[in-house]
Amino acid sequence: MEVFEINREEELDQLAKYILLNYPDRQVFALYGPLGAGKTTFIKYLSKQLGVVDSVKSPTYTLANVYKTYQNEKIYHLDLFRIKESVEWLDIGVDDYIEDPNAVIFVEWPEKIRDLLPPDRTLMIHINPDPDTQKRKIVILLPDEQENHT
Repeated sequence: MEVFEINREEELDQLAKYILLNYPDRQVFALYGPLGAGKTTFIKYLSKQLGVVDSVKSPTYTLANVYKTYQNEKIYHLDLFRIKESVEWLDIGVDDYIEDPNAVIFVEWPEKIRDLLPPDRTLMIHINPDPDTQKRKIVILLPDEQENHT
C-alpha cells in the first residue's frame, strides 16, 4: 500500500507518471471514491501520461468511452455509477473490456464489478477528498491488500 497527499491538481500529473512507471504490469485501474472525489480528473492525467490523443471526459451517461493513444493503443474508460444490476454491465459488455489483454482500462465505481477485476492486472486507487479543502489522500493498493484496507 502506498499513500499520497495531493494538495493541488497539478500534482496529479507526477503521481500518474509515478504509478505508470512503478506498476507497469497493471492494465486495469479501479478508481474508488465518492461523487466529486476527482476520479475522472485523475484519469485525465493517467491518460495524458499514456499518450491519449482524444479528449477525456466522464462516460457517466454513455457508460464507456474508448480513447486512442499516439501509438494507436486502446484505452477504455468505464463509469459504472448508473449500473444497478449485474445484467446491465453484461449488456454493455464490461467483461469484454476487462478481458482485453491489449488495452488499458479505467473503471470508476469498480465495486459494482469487483468479481470481474483480474487480480494479476488490477491496481486499486482510492481517492479520499478532504471536505474542507481541495486536498486529496490517494491510496494505491494491489488486490491482495484490498481486504485489509478500511
